[in-house]
Amino acid sequence: MVFLIICCNNTTDENVDIQNEIYKSKNTAITKAIEKASPSVVSIYVVKDVRSFWGYSSQPSSGSGFIISQDGYILTNAHNVTHVRNSIIIVLPGGTQFNATLIGFDEQSDVALLKIDGDNFAYSKIGNSDNLLVGEFVVALGNPRKLFATANNQPIASLGIISAVDADFGLQSNGKVLDNMIQTDASLNPGNSGGPLVDANGYVVGINTFVQNDSENLGFAIPINYAMEIAEEIKVTGFINRRAMTGLYFYSNMVISTIDRNAADNQELRINDKVIAVNDRQVRSFQDIQNVLTRSDVRPGDAIKFKILRDGEIKIVNLVTR
Repeated sequence: MVFLIICCNNTTDENVDIQNEIYKSKNTAITKAIEKASPSVVSIYVVKDVRSFWGYSSQPSSGSGFIISQDGYILTNAHNVTHVRNSIIIVLPGGTQFNATLIGFDEQSDVALLKIDGDNFAYSKIGNSDNLLVGEFVVALGNPRKLFATANNQPIASLGIISAVDADFGLQSNGKVLDNMIQTDASLNPGNSGGPLVDANGYVVGINTFVQNDSENLGFAIPINYAMEIAEEIKVTGFINRRAMTGLYFYSNMVISTIDRNAADNQELRINDKVIAVNDRQVRSFQDIQNVLTRSDVRPGDAIKFKILRDGEIKIVNLVTR
């Protein structure tokens, strides 16, 4: 009997060792990244006022976000939380719900900052989107098609790579500027927007934002470095100040007609200078100039680089906005 008990115990220990080895073999860098990043990912539920031919109607909508601080600040896309009729509901992994306060949003960058009451929340580790490599692994996390709730209130993960960086889509008709975007082939679906794109170390490198229409696995994310700058300004002031003044007025042929020196720090531009390029982007009309300034996200105090034609010579001159 003693012999049998010893044998059984040895068998049990062997099974445990085998299970541990199987677990270790499955526990890759990607699974560790998902495990590290998931506790800070949230689902967002709202009811929006949607305009149609018949007027406004209320429609439920869902999206994703992620906690960026221990005291409950949440980063998401602005389009997830604009035109909301009632409260914004946040669901944490595990199912705990909170009503969120909208601290502010910026439609141009499509970034919004929310806040839930409490402290000691699990929060995301923020990476560096300036040193991404094409081909490195990334994971998109979030609430695609409201599947967060059906997966024990855990974020849904999809694996891919960085397909491209600095993807430019320019100024959109709705006022958004979609430049310097991160392209990924990680699967994104409705509801993923606002969720984090994380690297193989579990650090957030982008905010999943949109999918290219009529394509397969062409998703795009806002670089986290830029998104965090926007979020910090929203946190401090509640909005983004883009009321930068140049003091310049133009004829249709791109010649400067008037300079208000009180509206900008201008030491070099002169009346009758013909503008050829702004911030290294070629321009052919006043509208082109406006578009470049918008895409450059010009703020008060920023320097603008002009390439101009003056007396038959090409010159580079600068102006600082006020």
